[in-house]
Amino acid sequence: PLRTRDRAGVILLALAVALAVLAVGGAPRWASIVVAVVTAAGVATTVTSRRVFARRSPLLLLLLLGCALTVVQLVPLPASAVGALAPATHGLISDSQELTGGVAAWRPTSVDPPATARALLNGLSLLGIALLALRIGASDRGRRPLLSMVAGVAAVAALLGLIHEALGARALFGLYTPAHATPTVLGPLLNPNSYAALLVSGSIVAAGLALGAGQPVGLRVGWSGAGLLCVGVALLTLSRGGAIALIVLLKMFTEAGGATGFHERIANTTSATARPSKIRDTSPLIH
Repeated sequence: PLRTRDRAGVILLALAVALAVLAVGGAPRWASIVVAVVTAAGVATTVTSRRVFARRSPLLLLLLLGCALTVVQLVPLPASAVGALAPATHGLISDSQELTGGVAAWRPTSVDPPATARALLNGLSLLGIALLALRIGASDRGRRPLLSMVAGVAAVAALLGLIHEALGARALFGLYTPAHATPTVLGPLLNPNSYAALLVSGSIVAAGLALGAGQPVGLRVGWSGAGLLCVGVALLTLSRGGAIALIVLLKMFTEAGGATGFHERIANTTSATARPSKIRDTSPLIH
């Protein structure tokens, strides 16, 4: 069983990912704030841990670089420096300040600082989620809950889309009517390609869990149903990218030579985010 600290981390990570997906993809401002708070609470559970990364994770470094570059856009600089670094931005800001009757000697390079600050918040949330996922997925005990979370969130997203489609709903959860999007299937993610990408990813993970060794029959049936549900709703989105991903998955199955070989391929794929020795995007933990 997982340690109490790791169990709390799994629960908070699952809650953060579920909110990020189901709350209209985290689009509302309140959703970004709640996801950030939950993620911060999850990261806080690792503060007292003595486990450290044996080597730097390129995934974390990439996300950290993105956050750092976003912070740079919020730092006020002399107007002349902004003009040299981003002439177009400097021109837009100067024109807007002239219209409002004020000219600031110092200004950020961001045209919309509030939106940039929110992007920074989302970036920090992604960084925290990645950190938690890498730590939890580095152990065999944490890998299965991590994969179950991914497949479970995707299955819930697919089920919500199917329910909305069956009811002919025009408003998401009966509360939010898309104003600038026309989704083929009304689900938590309003962009059909993003929605299909989530569902196809979930179907792959669910297939790996269904074919995993030592799984009870009930769980095999459940994960198989979740995978088929994700595939069905993904097809309803009419996303070409989602269809291509499904074709690739079918090709993997046929080339693997049946369920046994396919399970090995899926096991390697689904554990890639958590098996540091197999990929470069994660780093192993040492005790």
